[in-house]
Amino acid sequence: MGSLDNVLSSIEKHTLFSLAWIYVVWGVTGCVLNIILFTRKQFRKMSCYIYVLGAVVGMMFSLLIYSIPIIYSYYKVDSLSYSICFCKFHVYFDSTTSVIYRLLLSAASFDLYASSASNARLRRLANVRFAYRAIATITVLVLLAHVYILIVTNIKAGACANTLNLISLLFVNLFTLFNNSFLPTAIMIVCTLLTRKNLTQKRKRRQDLDAQRPSNNRIAQIQLKRDQQVFRVLFGQVVAFFVITFPSVIYSVNNIISPYITNKSANQITIENFIKIMAEGLSYLFPALSFYINTLTSNMFRKELWTILRGWFSCGDATTNKRVELKPVQQRVPVNPLH
Repeated sequence: MGSLDNVLSSIEKHTLFSLAWIYVVWGVTGCVLNIILFTRKQFRKMSCYIYVLGAVVGMMFSLLIYSIPIIYSYYKVDSLSYSICFCKFHVYFDSTTSVIYRLLLSAASFDLYASSASNARLRRLANVRFAYRAIATITVLVLLAHVYILIVTNIKAGACANTLNLISLLFVNLFTLFNNSFLPTAIMIVCTLLTRKNLTQKRKRRQDLDAQRPSNNRIAQIQLKRDQQVFRVLFGQVVAFFVITFPSVIYSVNNIISPYITNKSANQITIENFIKIMAEGLSYLFPALSFYINTLTSNMFRKELWTILRGWFSCGDATTNKRVELKPVQQRVPVNPLH
């Protein structure tokens, strides 16, 4: 048992350390580029991208909160194992940022469905002002709903963990499974399917109108094309979210059942703990890959990124190659009043 524990502990330490650096270098860089892109004027006009922007900010903080303690503990001691305050606040903010960005992505999916719906009341919800209010409301509610983590989290047997009994632990695990996995995934999948149906119907209606009035369809075509671009971005996000977070969902279900199984061997407990930690670590691949998914799925996103990068790298050339044009001086012929 001791050798298995040492082997898995060594694999876990080095794997998580490598993942943490990938998340910091590539993930956080991608999030920063995402933020720069989504704060541009053409993206800020659409409420759906406002939700995505809020989600990206949450992703960046989630990656930093998860990765920095792992990198620090690789070289130094693990702060989570001896500092109660750090243990409590780390678990609290790690949980809340994860829930916030998932719910904001769900809100983006609902917003796109509302903007593509034929119902006028639903379409009114898809506006930028409402998006900012919804982001603030979701953030505050999530922060308040998870205050219990600061109370129940403590250092237990040299590790940062909750100190609840089995019944309380069951309710907390169910609440976590609902918030982190079931609710966001269900909203994303349902809204994506409904949006696809709405866009298909709009395209058919547009084709019928094109046949009748070919000259009056320019604005509607641009709107439909823009909705399809946003749909591709969100569809890529939903697929990646489902695939990457699926192992952690299985772990969450197992985490609910596991305390009630008492006949486990020491090796089985060690292996389950190893799988649990690895599943949690790999679930952060989704926020780390968000920028690259957007780049692959959206032509508009790629064009805007290229425009920004070209502006950055050509800035120096523009200053050095700047020419000063001399205006021709017009000579004045003096007028002799005597002539």
